[in-house]
Amino acid sequence: MSVAESLSPRECRLVEVEWEDITGLDNRNEDDGPFQPTSIVSVGWLLEDNAKWLTIATSYDHTNSKWASITVIPKLPPVVKFLAESESPGL
Repeated sequence: MSVAESLSPRECRLVEVEWEDITGLDNRNEDDGPFQPTSIVSVGWLLEDNAKWLTIATSYDHTNSKWASITVIPKLPPVVKFLAESESPGL
């Protein structure tokens, strides 16, 4: 059991987190508009805060002493590596 799993709502801070989520456009067409992330506001109990992500939960099951509706929010920017043409499929 992780530390976060052993906590109850009384032991966690309630937080509001504004963040940008990715948007996948698997079947994009002209009506989809510009490529851009989705702006999100999440509210919940802060379970974990480390260098790479925040973990919050929006509900807690008191009967089973268990967190539910957990969201992991990345903190770090993505790492982009440009590939040479010989490493890029489809070129």
